[in-house]
Amino acid sequence: MHLIESYEPRIVVLDEGFGVTQIQALKKWANDNRPEYVDKIISVNFGDEIQTFDPISGTYTKIPAKMFMVQLVTRMLENGKLILPVSQDTRYKLVGQMRQY
Repeated sequence: MHLIESYEPRIVVLDEGFGVTQIQALKKWANDNRPEYVDKIISVNFGDEIQTFDPISGTYTKIPAKMFMVQLVTRMLENGKLILPVSQDTRYKLVGQMRQY
């Protein structure tokens, strides 16, 4: 909720493994406080496959959702498109590991 108000993202995507109850609570909060976000909060099962467009072959291919997300974040990190918070920059935690990458 704080992140939505701070960054105003275009879309909020949650792993269904996060829990249906938590997703419903977030949608309720959005409905009560930021109605423009109700339809922008979606959940994805990271164990499923998603279709992605292959620009080289011009066809759609299926790829595991989790692998797609990891590859996307890796490219964003390599291209300097991610903001990593200094406040969470601990060597052996996620942000520290991403900086070391």
